[in-house]
Amino acid sequence: MGIINTNAQCPEIVRGPYLQPGSGAQATESIVVRWRTESNTSMKICFSEIGQNDFGNCETIYPSIQEIVIPYSGYSEYSLETVYNYQYEVPLNSSLFNDGNTYEYRIEKNACTLTDNSLASGVLHQYPTKGTVLDESLDI
Repeated sequence: MGIINTNAQCPEIVRGPYLQPGSGAQATESIVVRWRTESNTSMKICFSEIGQNDFGNCETIYPSIQEIVIPYSGYSEYSLETVYNYQYEVPLNSSLFNDGNTYEYRIEKNACTLTDNSLASGVLHQYPTKGTVLDESLDI
């Protein structure tokens, strides 16, 4: 991530974002982007063809709430902490992503203004199909 946002209204991503295989054989139909914050707020995930910097295609994401156990917290044996999990399944077979181009994503919150208005970002790489020989390493 590299950039620290000191605006108290902006959620801090405390885990992720990370990519996981989605649906379909060899995860060729989708990729799931997941992340976690400590605040309950809606966020956006936006997409652009890599290098185009046109993040106009956005989806609003609402968190699922989870309580996790923190062992040996302070003077007690454990404590409960509420966290907010976000996920978005990117449909790689949709017309937006099924054009042979590589896409990047950006996670945003409206009131937060970093240099590129994002809290985190990354690149979506399709998983290669079984038996594919790669000419270069695949950073997934």
